Amino acid sequence: MKMEREFSLHDFSLIKIKTTKVMQEQNIKRISNAFLFFSLETLLALQDDEIKDSITDTCYLNDETNKRGKDRGIDAVYIDDQNEIPIIHFFNCKYVEDSKKSKNNNFPSGEIDKILTFINDLMMEDDNLQNTNNILFSKVKEIWDLMKKGETKFIIHLCSNHYLGLEKTEKERFENQIKKYSTVKFEYNLLTNLSDKFSEFNKISVNSKVRVIRKDLFDKADGDIRALILNIQGIDLIRMILGDENMRNSFDYADTDLNSMTNMELLPDAFAENVRIYLKQRSRINKNIKKTALSDNNSKFFYFNNGITIICKNYSYGDGISPILTLEDIQVVNGSQTIYSLYEAFKQDYLKLKGVSLLCRIYEIKENKSLSANIAEYTNSQNPVKSRDIRSIDFVQQKLEDELKVLGYFYERKKNQYVNESKDKRIDSEKTGQTLMAFYNEMPIEARNNKSIIFGDKNMKMYLPRI
Repeated sequence: MKMEREFSLHDFSLIKIKTTKVMQEQNIKRISNAFLFFSLETLLALQDDEIKDSITDTCYLNDETNKRGKDRGIDAVYIDDQNEIPIIHFFNCKYVEDSKKSKNNNFPSGEIDKILTFINDLMMEDDNLQNTNNILFSKVKEIWDLMKKGETKFIIHLCSNHYLGLEKTEKERFENQIKKYSTVKFEYNLLTNLSDKFSEFNKISVNSKVRVIRKDLFDKADGDIRALILNIQGIDLIRMILGDENMRNSFDYADTDLNSMTNMELLPDAFAENVRIYLKQRSRINKNIKKTALSDNNSKFFYFNNGITIICKNYSYGDGISPILTLEDIQVVNGSQTIYSLYEAFKQDYLKLKGVSLLCRIYEIKENKSLSANIAEYTNSQNPVKSRDIRSIDFVQQKLEDELKVLGYFYERKKNQYVNESKDKRIDSEKTGQTLMAFYNEMPIEARNNKSIIFGDKNMKMYLPRI
């Protein structure tokens, strides 16, 4: 399995904190049972009652419902029959409380044979499955009914807060056995993956459509990244990241639509990976952007502005002179000041914005999060951005924010990120860095007089201790 990054105590701590909270909220007796609950919630976005109805694990049932019976290595079953082809999700979940075991031990392979035997009996409609616990067997009967009606797909989820997956030979053996069944596949959901999925759990995926002129497009692909450079209308750029989903996809609009757009707000989730929080009109640069957009010379805006950088999971467009560009999961990583300034100009005089266009760079990055972070950092490094802001999208900072939010605190990676929250619940990253430098590293003078080195490229790891 490809590792996106090294083992991190932040990932381990985030899952532990969240799982402990689930344990308390659901009044679950064991943290391992709470981890099962957490896994179903995070991966399938199920409601509490759906999760409880899906759990087939013997330990959970015995502790929480006093029900007994074998689970054959299947801790939960969720039947998703809302699609044309039903998908059956099987879960096997393992939780460790020791971070060293999480880092160094592989996913336990002891129950692989149980799972394989269960899948074989399921496919063969073997009566041996009557010996499982009542809840699991009721799921089995429901699955058999679906199989008789038509094609059914299966996904086996191996979930754990282990960093490593199955040992190589065990993984190969498991994969070879699973290949016998064309409708069955398995997925790892390990420490890093689960941590990332939880961080994205409450984030809205910003999808949009825009009509473009083919002659204004430049498309480039290189390995695991694609790049699209285009001239985009200022109004379209604003519309693409509004909170109203229908408007984000309304690529053909009238002046009446523009008027209604002035009462909508930009979607903050589209700027989650931007290094800065918008500072309204307090900065001279932002005021000038707005002034230029509203001026009689706004047709030259393209030449005066550095443009926008967007990353997304996928982009596509069809043939023709003016195809529709479809974007999935947009993140504005450079240019938030421009976009917000344009939107303030738009609300003041939306007809003026018809003359504004600007350069837009769009990068399609499906899985490589470190590449996304690099693009955000490098495209911002050419501007006067503080090292604290550049590092605000570092995954260590993001995990700290997630951990503390679970505990009821708001860690501000970016200045004034949680300005609307109570001051006694807000924790500023720069102040935190100063405190760590002064007391943990015993460098109080540097902490007071040279704050830039706290998050400096060469010094970040030196002065910020592992937590």
